[in-house]
Amino acid sequence: MRINNYVRVCALGAALQFGLGGVSLAQLYSNGNNTISGNNVGIGENDPEAKLEIKNDFIPPPTCINCPSLPPADDPALRLTTEVHPNPPTASSISTFYTWDIHSGEELEFIAGTGSSASTLFSLSENETSIGGDEVLLSDDFHFSSQVGSSLFKYTLGLGARVNGGLMSQTTSGQSGSAIQNHNGALRIYTGIGTSTTPLPRLTVTNNGRVGIGTTNPSSALEVQNGSVEVDNGQLLVKNGDVEVTSGEVFIKNGRFVVGNAQGVNQFEVKSTGYVVAREILVDINESIPDYVFQEDYALMPISELRTYIAEERHLPNIPSALEFEEQGGMELGELSRLMLEKQEELVLYILELEERLLALETANAEK
Repeated sequence: MRINNYVRVCALGAALQFGLGGVSLAQLYSNGNNTISGNNVGIGENDPEAKLEIKNDFIPPPTCINCPSLPPADDPALRLTTEVHPNPPTASSISTFYTWDIHSGEELEFIAGTGSSASTLFSLSENETSIGGDEVLLSDDFHFSSQVGSSLFKYTLGLGARVNGGLMSQTTSGQSGSAIQNHNGALRIYTGIGTSTTPLPRLTVTNNGRVGIGTTNPSSALEVQNGSVEVDNGQLLVKNGDVEVTSGEVFIKNGRFVVGNAQGVNQFEVKSTGYVVAREILVDINESIPDYVFQEDYALMPISELRTYIAEERHLPNIPSALEFEEQGGMELGELSRLMLEKQEELVLYILELEERLLALETANAEK
């Protein structure tokens, strides 16, 4: 009588064997004096290489021909294995193995590949979690922390820096790090951790969508404090909005600063060559408009004195000389416009004075 399903105890309790349909499915050995592999348990595997090895045979459609094997790198404490068989099999075909290994060093690995090209796709250990070989997800360089119950610091991810609630410190002495933090619904990016007593928030995105550089409380859609906005070989376009720079400058290099209306028509343009193009310019003049020239008590310089002044000074009275313009690096447009208007009004007075003299001469000649 043939026994297909069985539980067998061999060698005075040295081995415990389970079978189904005449095929050994699991074997347990109490010592290393055997022909298998020591004190190992195999489920679906007659030759277990770990204390417990569970093997799942999978025969796919006939698309995996001559698949090489995946040899283990070391002896794990626990292994879960799936063997993909070639279909149809050939004399030289070898199966492909995919394994989860738990090592004695408290490491969990998922290994896939063929032969010597086998690689670790995922590993989990006490110190780090890795995805894709050397790509580290969480380690000494990546720290995540949450602080429940605080009204300020909620979640912080340290990059090259350790985080503990809302506190941050450098990972290694002498090295600096950075961090990304959720701060009351605002996103903050810190740099300089380890090089300064207090980490500095360099970039802030508030919960209402405002962006601050150098400030954690931007008052505009984009606010830059204590820095410069540089456009190199490009354009800075402002349409129906504001650009606010506090204690900084806006540099234009090989580009343009353009302000357009809602229809896309340029209203104001500053070119890197120094040209300013505008439809109209309104100059707010703080000084009084020179209508005082037409007051009766205005002391208009006599023409004879004006002639002498020009001969000696080589410029108009109350107008800066060329040397003064050069020393000042130019002149404000509003002030220059005011002075030029003053000279134009004085010129009108000189014309009226000359007209009076001309009429007096014509009258005198007519009476002779």
